[in-house]
Amino acid sequence: MKIRPYWKSDFDYIKEWDDNDKTHAKWCANLLQYPLIFHEFQKYIDDEEKKWNQCAFTVTREDGIPMGFFCLGFKFERRSLSNIESMSAEDALEVKADKGCNYDNNSGFLKFVILDNKERGKGFGKEMLHKIIEYSFGSANLSSVRLVVFDNNRSAIKTYIDAGFYETEHIPDAFHYKDELWGRCFMNITRNK
Repeated sequence: MKIRPYWKSDFDYIKEWDDNDKTHAKWCANLLQYPLIFHEFQKYIDDEEKKWNQCAFTVTREDGIPMGFFCLGFKFERRSLSNIESMSAEDALEVKADKGCNYDNNSGFLKFVILDNKERGKGFGKEMLHKIIEYSFGSANLSSVRLVVFDNNRSAIKTYIDAGFYETEHIPDAFHYKDELWGRCFMNITRNK
């Protein structure tokens, strides 16, 4: 399993994994339209990068086939990413690691984590999260990573806790999905010194 920058050609995989409206709501809190539409998804990714210095990543199998996706923010530095798809994965990750969201306390924010449905329940989610943490505290040199997950997403919460995240806040009934109310769990992990 490897992490590389998101490429526009990864969209079809992500759309396939985002296969029902409930999964979609848990994944992106309905910040994106369901079903996903390429130009709207790409605009959101581009806007988030400009507004919040968030970067999109794809997780691939060893053969290069995408199996996961996530967004993460890093330390702030303005650098052009216009040629990101033509860079080697290593060079692109170096550029991405220079971008960020909270340079006061060197923390990142993890969001939009999704894994190929066919790979769920096989330990790949746990492995993917460990790769994200390794990258966050290694190449990106973050001190901590934060995330928000809905409280009804028990398997994700368990995976986050098993990886070392801990809950910092819980807001019950914070999100409306059809006739349901979902709570938000705010979680954090800190790099071991």
